[in-house]
Amino acid sequence: GAPWYRAPRFVHVVNGGEYGWRSGSGCLPSWTPDTLPPAGETDSSSPTGMLHGAGGAFPAPWRDMLFAADWTYGRILAVKLTPAGSSYTAAWQPFITGRPMPVTDMAWGPDGAMYVVTGGRGTQSGIYRIAATDPAPASKRTTTPDASHAADRAHRRALEDLAGTPDSATLERCIAALGADDRFTAFAARNALERLGTDATHAGLDARSLRIQAMSLLAEARSSGNDWSNAVASIAALPRLATADTTTRLIALRAVQVAWARHHESFLDAGGHDLTQEAADFAARFFNDADPRVAESALALSCAMGRGEAVAPAMKHLLAANDRADAMRWATMLRTVAAGWNDELRAAYWRWLDAANDRSGGFSLRGFIDHVKEDADRHVHRPAGSAATAVAAATPAPTATGAPIHAWTVAELSVAAPGDAAPDRVRGEQLFRESMCIQCHRYGGDGGANGPDLTGVGGRFARTDLLRAIIEPSAAVSDQWRDSAVHTKDGAMVVGRIVRTEGVGTPKETITVSVNPLGPERERILRADIERIEPVATSSMPAGLLNSHTRQEILDLLGYLEGGTGTGTGIGIGTGIPTGAAPGAGLGNGGKLRDG
Repeated sequence: GAPWYRAPRFVHVVNGGEYGWRSGSGCLPSWTPDTLPPAGETDSSSPTGMLHGAGGAFPAPWRDMLFAADWTYGRILAVKLTPAGSSYTAAWQPFITGRPMPVTDMAWGPDGAMYVVTGGRGTQSGIYRIAATDPAPASKRTTTPDASHAADRAHRRALEDLAGTPDSATLERCIAALGADDRFTAFAARNALERLGTDATHAGLDARSLRIQAMSLLAEARSSGNDWSNAVASIAALPRLATADTTTRLIALRAVQVAWARHHESFLDAGGHDLTQEAADFAARFFNDADPRVAESALALSCAMGRGEAVAPAMKHLLAANDRADAMRWATMLRTVAAGWNDELRAAYWRWLDAANDRSGGFSLRGFIDHVKEDADRHVHRPAGSAATAVAAATPAPTATGAPIHAWTVAELSVAAPGDAAPDRVRGEQLFRESMCIQCHRYGGDGGANGPDLTGVGGRFARTDLLRAIIEPSAAVSDQWRDSAVHTKDGAMVVGRIVRTEGVGTPKETITVSVNPLGPERERILRADIERIEPVATSSMPAGLLNSHTRQEILDLLGYLEGGTGTGTGIGIGTGIPTGAAPGAGLGNGGKLRDG
C-alpha cells in the first residue's frame, strides 16, 4: 500500500548497475535518471529460485526462457527475454501451477529434467520431476545468443569497462553516449564520465545537445571531489530547459536533488554564495509540468528544501489522489515542511493523516504512517484547537450462527462426509469477516496486517495444512509472526510482536511492540531498560475459532480461502506460449500430474 513498494522484478545485472533499491521509503522510482529500470515486474509473489532453460533438456521455446519459482502462489513462471537496446525486456506467463505447490527451490537434473522441491512453514515437503515428452538431446542443450542488438550490447559493455579503467582518449565517445535514448548506454557513459573527473564533466557542457549538457551536470553533482555547486548554478541557467524533452528535464532536476541531498548543510558555491534560492526557483518552474514525473520530482525537491511555495501544489495532488498509496506519497513529502501552511491547508492535511490506517496495507505500512505523523507533529503542527481523531474500523464481535458448540478436529474436516455441499464462496467471505479473520489477515488486498496474508493460500497449503493452521494455531508458529515476552528491569513484562527497532547501537535504541493483534495499541521500550526478551511458544491467534460454526460453514470458508488464485487442481503444465498473450496472461492446455 505504500507508493515506494517494489513488486518482485527481473533485473539485468550489469557492471556498475544501480537499480534504485533502498530500505523503506528511500526506494527511488524506476524512472530516476541515475538508476536502471527492471526488465519486467511480476505481480505479488515470493521468489524462491530461478533457472535458465539452457541447463535442461526442454525443447523450444522453453529452452530459451528463464524459470522463476513463486512460493506464495504455488507456481513457476516462464519468462521470455526480448532484446531491447543494449538490454532486455522480460514478459512472463505461468508455466506450472499447483494446488498446493509452495516451491522452495528447483534445479536441473543430469537427465535434463527439472526437479522441484516444495514445502515450508511446517507443510508436507515433496519433490516433483518435470520432464519434456520429447527432450532435446545433449548436443542441443545450449542456446544461441540472439544476434539482434549485439552492437548495442557491445557498445554498452565497452563504456562499462571505461568506468573501471578511465581513459581520457575515449572522452569524446563517452560524451556522445550521454545523449543515448537507451538508458543502459547513457548510464554506463555517465558512470565512465564521473571516473574521468572534473575536466571531463566540464567538456560535456560544450555539447550542442541539451540532454548531454544535463547529463554531464548530473555526473558532476554525483562525483566525489567535483564542484557540485557548478552543476546547480549551470542547470539553473540552462536555456530552453522548460521546453526540453521529459527525460532531459528529469535529468536536470535529479542533478539538483543529488546536490541538495549531499550538501544541504552548506549549500555554498566556491565563492561563498548561497545557492538555495537558485535551486528553489529552478524547482518551482516545474511544479505544474504536464508530465507527472517531472512535477513530482520538482515538488519532492522543493519539499526536501522546506520551501513553503510547494505546500499548496503538493496538497492539490494529495487531495486529488485516486488511491491512498498515491496520496501517501504527497503526505510523506509534506511532513517536514514547516512554512507555507494556512489553516485550511493544515486542516485538510491532518484530516487525511488522521483518516489513514493500515487495515488494507502490508505489515510495514502502519510504521510508515506513524513516522509521517510524528514528523508532521514536529513540523506542520495541528490546526489550533484541534485534537487527534483516531479513525479506525470498528472491531465487530464474532457472529454467533446458532450452531451447537463443537470442538472440530483436523481429521474430521479433512475427509468428505455425506451431505457435504459445494462451497458457497459468497457465504465464505461473509464468515471471513464475521469471524474476525479479516481483523488480522489480508485477503485480496483487504484486511489487517497482524497475521500472514491469506491471498493465494490454496496455492501453498494443502487442505490439511490449512485446517491445522486454523484449528491448531500454536502447532507451528512462524518466526515472522511469533510474539515475544519483553521483561524490563523494573519487573514489568510486555507481551506482543516486535514490529520495529530504532536507533540501533545508540543510547536511545528502542523496540516497538504491537500488544493487541486486533487493534493499533503499541508500546515503545528503551533497549537500556530491557532485562531479557523471550520468544512466546503459543500463537496470538486463539484456538477454537471454528467451534461455533457448522461443518458446511467451515467448508464455505475454506472454499473462499482456497479459491483466491490458480486454476484447477494438481499441476497444470503449459504446452506453449499463447500467441499475442499479454505478460502473465493465459495457461497452455496440458496434462496434470497427481501429487506424489
